[in-house]
Amino acid sequence: MTDDGVDVPAAGRRSGLPNLAERAERAGGTFDLRPAEGGGTRLVWEAPLGS
Repeated sequence: MTDDGVDVPAAGRRSGLPNLAERAERAGGTFDLRPAEGGGTRLVWEAPLGS
């Protein structure tokens, strides 16, 4: 997911972001949050599909 907002401030409120990271890790996946090219924020949450 990418937005064109102002990015997530380093000291700002992060509410559910730790939960997203923990859930990705438990599922064998990854969570990445960083500034998007051209401004905004890019969030990538990936996990393998179950069989």
